Amino acid sequence: MKPLFPNRILLSLFAILFALLFTIPTSAESPNIKDIAGKTYTLVSKVRSSGGLRWQSCVKPIIVKHKGETFIYFAEEGKECIAEEKYKTWISSGYSYLNGMPYWIRVTVKDSEGKAIEEVEKFYDRENKKVICNVNGKIKEFELKENLFDKQNIVIFLMNYPFQEGRDLDFYLLTHDPTMYKINAKFRGKEKIMAGDNEIECYKLEMLPDLGFLNFIRVFIPKTYFWFEATPPHLFARYEGLESGIGTPYVVVEIVK
Repeated sequence: MKPLFPNRILLSLFAILFALLFTIPTSAESPNIKDIAGKTYTLVSKVRSSGGLRWQSCVKPIIVKHKGETFIYFAEEGKECIAEEKYKTWISSGYSYLNGMPYWIRVTVKDSEGKAIEEVEKFYDRENKKVICNVNGKIKEFELKENLFDKQNIVIFLMNYPFQEGRDLDFYLLTHDPTMYKINAKFRGKEKIMAGDNEIECYKLEMLPDLGFLNFIRVFIPKTYFWFEATPPHLFARYEGLESGIGTPYVVVEIVK
């Protein structure tokens, strides 16, 4: 199967490389996450070297009650911009706990004629401690670890990063293949970036793969960075890294305000 969403950042966190364990308790709730509810955010991806447009999407998170619990529900619609005729579109939605822990994820990719070509659905069953993944009709299950997050809602999770502590964190990531990887997030301090005509102070995170005894080859892998606004609720500001793995363009993804 071809990789899902070859041109997207929310869905493409270097899905073939990542490392170790995480420590945020599952009962934790971000005090600022509700500040983003009800707003629509536009994401734009460009090739870093040329500035060529790759894709754009609109994401709208809201706070909802579902089966007696409070969740962030997000809906996203996106479109490739690299071809005038043969382009892909996608629709995704899902429920996450307020600390970013996933509950349910659904993604549908369509071709330029509106035909569904890839479908993914994942249910994080905490009662039975497993994740049930349905990818194009094929079922695969994983052990549900307390430090496991989903490729689809990784930005919501990272908004809960303990920036004030300035420490590194480790966690697992489940992709849409589906495959589970390990990730180590390195805190790289504060940095000012330009967003359009505005200068924004941000926290910078670097994502590093734990390749075990092959860790020495990480120096040959392009860097992967995230920036989040220093002011709560630590809104996503920028991503730089491979679009979807080795061999794909090095892109910059930003929120358009």
